[in-house]
Amino acid sequence: MYPEKRSKRRWKRFAVVLTVNWAAALTVFFVNPDWTKKQLNQCYNWATDTKFQLKKKFRPCVETKTYAWRMFDSVNDYWMHSYANGIGELKSGWDIQPVLDSGKLVAIEPTECYNVDTMRYSFPFAIPKTKALIDTLAVRFQAKLVNTDLYGAKLVVTSVLRTHASVARLRRHNRNAIRRSAHLHGTTFDLSYANYDFKRPVSPAEAEYLKEVLAITLYELRAERKCWVTYELYQACFHVVTR
Repeated sequence: MYPEKRSKRRWKRFAVVLTVNWAAALTVFFVNPDWTKKQLNQCYNWATDTKFQLKKKFRPCVETKTYAWRMFDSVNDYWMHSYANGIGELKSGWDIQPVLDSGKLVAIEPTECYNVDTMRYSFPFAIPKTKALIDTLAVRFQAKLVNTDLYGAKLVVTSVLRTHASVARLRRHNRNAIRRSAHLHGTTFDLSYANYDFKRPVSPAEAEYLKEVLAITLYELRAERKCWVTYELYQACFHVVTR
């Protein structure tokens, strides 16, 4: 046999053996990739006399879904109850005083546990049950801060009673505001989860901690069927309706 033919046969055999081994290796890899990687790592360590370590994959930071994310009650859940148990809808601020004199509304004023923000599109009045809920919520919130450096941080009530006129003004600045709001009945209030009244500035990490404490307190009251709560993402507040 000529040397050239022998050389060609050897190369063919080598190519066949290489192809078969390559196909077998791929089969083993797809059947048991973890075992294959382990064997390859051991071969690499033996050949280089070093220890091979896989690089850890980068994992982006993902926000943990805390208690706030569990509270997304919709208008359909509470509107009829608010309408039946609150006051009649008022046209403007001039209509508040007669209802206030009748006792159906009470003033929401700052206390040792919470403060009342300057309101441009609502009025600091609510039905007595709503005021009682705010008081209970604020006391429980403070109780959870005992023995912490943030004890004494006050909640901030940002919105309470609205009239048709104030809702119309709000809708010109906030398209998410609805025309038939539960705020019209005096049963509803908003609490900021970004701002707190404290003796010193609150750091972003502390504000996040206070937000979670507030969310837990609201979640407990909601579980006791004392209110509905909506976690407002864009307005940085909890929307609370008395139950």
